[in-house]
Amino acid sequence: MSSVLGARFRRSGGRLDGPGGALVQNHLAQILLVHMLRAHAGQTDRPTGWLGALNEDGIGAALRAVHESAFSTAFRRVVGTSPAQFRNQARQPPRPAANGNRRARQRS
Repeated sequence: MSSVLGARFRRSGGRLDGPGGALVQNHLAQILLVHMLRAHAGQTDRPTGWLGALNEDGIGAALRAVHESAFSTAFRRVVGTSPAQFRNQARQPPRPAANGNRRARQRS
């Protein structure tokens, strides 16, 4: 699969300015970050600093909560609802329109 994607990327000349280009750039940046963190963490048996703290139960949970809180605040500012409310609304099936036309059609 990755060879097919790599070939398609090479044929496009490595351009990322087409439809979905910003999304691809964002994901590539995340992939590069993960690989850099893996390389850094792989230099020692037990990473130190914030990277090591992520592996500690209490500290890691607190760091993740801070990140989630910042994300939640930004999400609410942009979307107008919390991520959890948005997710719950997205999972609900759409409700039929509440208008008199539907009832009129059912009677005929």
